[in-house]
Amino acid sequence: MVDSSMVPNSFAVADRRSSFASSLSPVSPSATNSTTPSGSGVGFDSDGALRAAFTDRGLSPEVAQFLLHSWRSSTKAQYGPHIKRWLLFCLRREVDPLQPSVSILLDFLLLEFKRKTGRGYSSMNTIRSAISVIATIDGRPAGQHPLVTRFMKAAFLERPSFPRSHTTWDPQIVLDFFCGLGPTVDLSLLQLSRKLVTLMLLLSGHRGQILHLLDIRNMSLMESQVVFGIGDLLKTSRPGAHISSLVFDAYPHDSCLCIVDAIKHYLDRTRSIRGSLTGFFLTTRPPVRLASKDTLRRWVKDVMRAAGVDVTVFSPHSTRSASSSKAARRLPLSTIVSTIGWARESTFTRHYHKPLSQPGQFARAVLS
Repeated sequence: MVDSSMVPNSFAVADRRSSFASSLSPVSPSATNSTTPSGSGVGFDSDGALRAAFTDRGLSPEVAQFLLHSWRSSTKAQYGPHIKRWLLFCLRREVDPLQPSVSILLDFLLLEFKRKTGRGYSSMNTIRSAISVIATIDGRPAGQHPLVTRFMKAAFLERPSFPRSHTTWDPQIVLDFFCGLGPTVDLSLLQLSRKLVTLMLLLSGHRGQILHLLDIRNMSLMESQVVFGIGDLLKTSRPGAHISSLVFDAYPHDSCLCIVDAIKHYLDRTRSIRGSLTGFFLTTRPPVRLASKDTLRRWVKDVMRAAGVDVTVFSPHSTRSASSSKAARRLPLSTIVSTIGWARESTFTRHYHKPLSQPGQFARAVLS
């Protein structure tokens, strides 16, 4: 019998690598596109890589499969292509993708950095996070190695990544635009749809995702208030914290800006075309169906453009920063954070709290 202590370590690595490769689920070439090297014929399922990473750490296949549910589908969709390229890179070089050397990882990161012109710090950070999900170096996530951290600093200096804007727009611009449209009852269905989805985002401070989940079966319509129950997971949902309802109060001071009034008009206008559809927002052209997230985003962008907001700088998601930054002038941070569902105040202060854009203010102050 062979003394195991006399077997070179390279054989152990090769055996583990073979076991790892066999655990991956093959997918068709069309599913991998450019991530599959020429002539290889197949790529690999990123779920298989995650399962292998867990079982490699001593977990049972059943537990490994269950832990796959700890990632949201959007996260796996974002990480999947990067994990596939990492696996194929390692298999070509015959190295273990779960416990690579730091030099191999840096070679891959540099290849990715040069692979596509314009791939900057943010994109590279996503790649680092994706690999860290399955790979470890010296017993810790691969992306935390000091040399990888140093690489990321170099990537930032080579191709800096800055926020699109250090300010946000004043929601009053859009509110004035709505007042200029005239009474809600006189708006076309498309105008009403655009107005309502934008008002909901501004007055709630939430992501567009939550509007796509609104359902009339979970709606309570009262004289001066509308409440939507939210039973689906949101991006901000976490253990012990979930936005269970979305509440809109009437604004009797100005009927053009009263969201309760707009909701009631919208329900009246869509009653005849709704049929069995229970999703709140519907498309305005036949065939009538539930409005997609892209449709809702387009409606908001159309409103912003028509109102005079620079849509080359500000995206529809910026409604969140615009409304919460304006609310911060009058409300304590704790109220804003709890209303919108952020885990901590630093999320708001770091990513959303920005001064309202007032171009020319400095020059006017000097001239006056």
